[in-house]
Amino acid sequence: MEISQIRKNKVIARAMLYAVVFFSAKVAHTQDEYFVVTPKGIRNGTDTSRSYIILPIDSSATYLYSTSVKYIQETFKNPDQVIKARIENEYLRYEAYEKNIMQFQIKKQTYPINASYTVEMRFKDGKLMIGLLDVKLVASNDVPVYWVKTGNTMRGWSRQHIYDTDGSIEHMNEKNGIEDYFNGEVKKIKDYLLTKEKW
Repeated sequence: MEISQIRKNKVIARAMLYAVVFFSAKVAHTQDEYFVVTPKGIRNGTDTSRSYIILPIDSSATYLYSTSVKYIQETFKNPDQVIKARIENEYLRYEAYEKNIMQFQIKKQTYPINASYTVEMRFKDGKLMIGLLDVKLVASNDVPVYWVKTGNTMRGWSRQHIYDTDGSIEHMNEKNGIEDYFNGEVKKIKDYLLTKEKW
């Protein structure tokens, strides 16, 4: 075999390997949707135009719905009060409030952050959609956390925000803390659904 042909075969083999790796990464990534903090709020990490994520779960819509209701009943003290809307086997909406989901540090001062938000769930065979609505983060000093720096030079700028006005991340640790909390809550729901299915 000629040297030029050997080189050509190596180039083709390498290109095929890259294609396989790229395709595998894309498939794995599309199966693991997650939430991220953006200047527009909490969005889908793989498509920030969406405020929801879709989890592939190999179960019927009926099972996903009924088990999600059980999750709420076991997680909240007053489940009938937190559930705000439901359509059997199709839709569920509930409100949540959690104290101290993370710490916000301003210079040498640290403030625990409390979260109130609404979770919207839609059910289809083989998949669950989870959306986060009306997310409000408030520090222990009663000052809200803004996604983007707000205010002006006359009145003063907000100190508890994630992004600067130019779109750069000003508080990375706090951004990561918020994402860890909400993605952790999604993981709890998914783990509950998968565990109950094995019983």
